[in-house]
Amino acid sequence: MALRDHLATWQQRSGIDQWKPGELNARVIEIEADAGQWFVVRDPHHQVVATARVTNADPHAWGARGRDGRAGYLHGLMVHRDFAGQGVGSAVLAWVEQFVADCGRDSVRLDCLAHNRALRAYYRRHGYLDRGVNDFGGDRQWRPVARFEKPLEQLPGSGGPAG
Repeated sequence: MALRDHLATWQQRSGIDQWKPGELNARVIEIEADAGQWFVVRDPHHQVVATARVTNADPHAWGARGRDGRAGYLHGLMVHRDFAGQGVGSAVLAWVEQFVADCGRDSVRLDCLAHNRALRAYYRRHGYLDRGVNDFGGDRQWRPVARFEKPLEQLPGSGGPAG
């Protein structure tokens, strides 16, 4: 939660409308962590460098496709600003892709706010394909998200998070 709030504060100062400090519920994160969905990268001093949450379904953003059993879903990809620009996000994406492949899934799916052009471009640069926008049927409680998918070809080896 501290990393998310750190990044949300940075985003607000930078004029990026993505996250807001305090919008995550600690109990929800605890439940997700207990379910084995959160992965954390730490530096040698145990500072959290990056996180990623991987799930087996996402019917909210993906509808019926979100339960088809073919994909792993990436949420909560975060890199501490002290490590920005060092390839950490790319390394975490690569690890998630290998992890999902090792779990027998054939693609990674993710979403981000539809208006976040920089983040959409980032995912495209990493081989993710546009899969449309979900506007949640005009439900004003949810902002439209752009959906992305990366088909996973046979990835060599398996492993855990590096560093």
